[in-house]
Amino acid sequence: MENTSIKPGLLELLQQARTDQQMWLADLTEAERGAMGTLKQWAAKDVAAHIAHWVQRAAEALVCAARHEEPPHYDDYLRVNDEVFLEMRDRPWTEIWANVDRAYADLAAQVQSIDEEALADPRHFAWRNDQALSGLVVGNGYSHPLAHLAQFYFDRGEVARANQTQEKMTARLLELPGSRDVARYNLACYYATTGQRDQALTELRESLRLNPKLIEWSKQDTDLDSLRDDPVYQALYQ
Repeated sequence: MENTSIKPGLLELLQQARTDQQMWLADLTEAERGAMGTLKQWAAKDVAAHIAHWVQRAAEALVCAARHEEPPHYDDYLRVNDEVFLEMRDRPWTEIWANVDRAYADLAAQVQSIDEEALADPRHFAWRNDQALSGLVVGNGYSHPLAHLAQFYFDRGEVARANQTQEKMTARLLELPGSRDVARYNLACYYATTGQRDQALTELRESLRLNPKLIEWSKQDTDLDSLRDDPVYQALYQ
């Protein structure tokens, strides 16, 4: 039986991310569009610039992969984020949004052109550490951008809308093979950072059950710091 292509699903996720971003952009007030952010508190324009940067990095990684080259690593991503903020903070919205459009177009083009096995096989590239290249597309192009939109809505005081954005994104990820553990773990982190403790503990418990390898990382993940003193949290590690 011929294997089913994963490309249509990836391209649909990228399109969904763009649709949600367009809705977000259209809903911004004039004050939000004109706001200037700081390194510690990004404005809407900074969020858009950040999204564009990491989507473009994913597209470039696929270019390298197609050439059988290892792409650059961004282990010090916090430093990179600060550099992107400082570089783009004074650029106009038109330029920022054009960067977003171009990054997504580039990523979609690379998904369409790259070999199917290279996308789907977690052992195809040693530098991916047993993770399929498709995960980079999903992470940089879909889940990461929507997580930022959810955080923006939460900071705006629209908790229900923030939860809906994050939960809808998680539901889509749960449909993908091999992503249930990370999807639920990231949802736990979202709930923890937004003060929704009971939901965070529920999702964390399930993600650790699905993938015990997450246990050690979760002990040092600052997104979960608000849970450390909870007896329910502590019981997860006993």
